[in-house]
Amino acid sequence: MALALAACSNHKSRLDDLGDGQLMAIGGDGAAGGPKQANLDAPPTRAAVTSKTLAPIIHELGIENVVPTGIVISLATAVIDRDDVGQVSAGSVFKVTPETAGSLTYTGTSELTFTPAKPLDFDTTYKVELAKLETRDGVLEPGAGEKWTHEFTTPSFKFLGWAPTELQVDKHKVTMELTFSGAILPNKAFTALAFAIDGKPTTAVNVLASREQNVLTVQLTDPRLAMGSKLALTVQPSLTSYTGAAKAAAATASYTIADTDAVSIKTVAVVEGANGFYLEVVCDDDAAPTGERSYYETESYYNLSERCQLTDEAIAKIHFTPAVKKTYITAGRAGFRVFGDFKRGTYAIKIDSGARSVDGGVMLATYARSFSVAARKPQLSFASSGRYLPRSAWGNLGIKHLNMDGVNLIVRHVPPENLVFWLGNQGSDQADERTSNVLLRKTIPLKGDADASTMSWIDVGSLLPATTKGVIEIKVVGVGGQATSRLLLTDMSLVAKKTTTPGKPWDQQVQVWALDMDTAGLEDGVDVSLVRKSGKTVARCTS
Repeated sequence: MALALAACSNHKSRLDDLGDGQLMAIGGDGAAGGPKQANLDAPPTRAAVTSKTLAPIIHELGIENVVPTGIVISLATAVIDRDDVGQVSAGSVFKVTPETAGSLTYTGTSELTFTPAKPLDFDTTYKVELAKLETRDGVLEPGAGEKWTHEFTTPSFKFLGWAPTELQVDKHKVTMELTFSGAILPNKAFTALAFAIDGKPTTAVNVLASREQNVLTVQLTDPRLAMGSKLALTVQPSLTSYTGAAKAAAATASYTIADTDAVSIKTVAVVEGANGFYLEVVCDDDAAPTGERSYYETESYYNLSERCQLTDEAIAKIHFTPAVKKTYITAGRAGFRVFGDFKRGTYAIKIDSGARSVDGGVMLATYARSFSVAARKPQLSFASSGRYLPRSAWGNLGIKHLNMDGVNLIVRHVPPENLVFWLGNQGSDQADERTSNVLLRKTIPLKGDADASTMSWIDVGSLLPATTKGVIEIKVVGVGGQATSRLLLTDMSLVAKKTTTPGKPWDQQVQVWALDMDTAGLEDGVDVSLVRKSGKTVARCTS
């Protein structure tokens, strides 16, 4: 055997020549210093990040009439690896005028968020500029004649309104949310408020924790609370903002308790699906049957109602800034989902009070929050569906791709003599080094707009010999995604059914039909063999 191998060393195989720039070492024992098998399924080298590919969108993160809580920088391409998400970008230069202390953090692979050390000032125009951006390929600056800037103005400090979030009339409890145009200190703000029930003062009020800095949550507990009770609120002019630099004007508000089943929204999460982004709304509906649904992501909620879904007509009460096209509502995992044509950037959502659920619940308070949508993750798939494709498919093979610059095309061939061993692997139908040979490895550049699904076509048939028989496995591998399909190099398909005589498990019969793959018509004169996993033929027949 050693002599035979030595005699072959001077004769190159077609498999030794994989083309320019393709790395593959065949043979070797893997010992130190010896040749090793390269990773054939690796993606192509990632394209370097440049200032032209960034296309940054800079926008404040906040809802209407409320001071923003941060500034988001959304980029068209990933600038860091996923392991670096959450790190401070020390090499970036982000200027805020008036000068504002804060931190610039990677909140995604293609997104950064500036969080001020203290709330932004009221009635102030802010100008921001991204002068330098730290990426995995170095620090980048805007191109010649280009600036990455944004400007916005904050509102004045004032009381915006109040609304109930939970009514427990049978327990004489009502929970209310007071909304302001900026951050407050809850306990300090509470001292500037006065409450009354049916015109008579009450002090049976407790401050509860709130997720938002501009929202004060209070719970009134009083035996006088009942259906029809009128709650009154007085805001004293001594109420100050978080920093104490601004005072709110005096204001009053009222609310009459009604016999209404409330829909309470707990949180809203941005989720990326196969076709884009959608909002996962977590909520609880008093009108729906009691349930045990839960939600455990960035926040945790449990014992939610069995169902909490707004009606289709409620989409008219859901507003986005900027506007979003093609919005609609569906059922969700812990509430409902809002789909729409969300583009990269920041948004504010507002769901008006009065929106109804399918079980008859009503939103008692307007819900508003802001969120950001990042660049979409890379995607890669074959246009044709199914585990196997006919021979005609390899002349024009479609690839659907999103946010990818290029892919490596790897073609493996399972020759006829190895088909029995390849089929015998019941755990996987993947072609491996034991059952197949690598015929081709080629880097193919891809073009497409950012965040837009694009179709590219590959003529695999022109890259391989027309006489190839057996099974071809085609794999495309890109940075962040891969797809695999297999071509049966035949126009026939077999349908086999095995039956056993009752009480005689050893008496087995296999019936086989040979069909045309395109028309599904029966084929005559086809030689069929029944083969064991070992390769031994146990039966033959002709259709």
